[in-house]
Amino acid sequence: MFLDSNPYHLKMMGKMNKICPVCGHPIDPEAGYFFGAMYFSYAIMVAWNFSIAIIIHLITGNLFEHFSLLMTIAIVTTLIVSPIMFRYSRVAWSYMFFKIQNK
Repeated sequence: MFLDSNPYHLKMMGKMNKICPVCGHPIDPEAGYFFGAMYFSYAIMVAWNFSIAIIIHLITGNLFEHFSLLMTIAIVTTLIVSPIMFRYSRVAWSYMFFKIQNK
């Protein structure tokens, strides 16, 4: 779906093919189509950070005494995985509306 396979090339992160190279389906059918994908991205990142909080709570026993550790880990990992989650959210949004055809 994406022109560059590496999500960490930030200048090319959102650039997509006009037509799917596998099935030939148009990927961007209208302006603003992927606006809804940001809701998926938000939900995925909330689940990601919530799981980090649970892991820190299980390891340390008290989340609020180690709040600065939680925030540091959450911010750093969020910055690392955001380009990947951006792509997964667009793919998930596409799968909701595109009919997948096996050739």
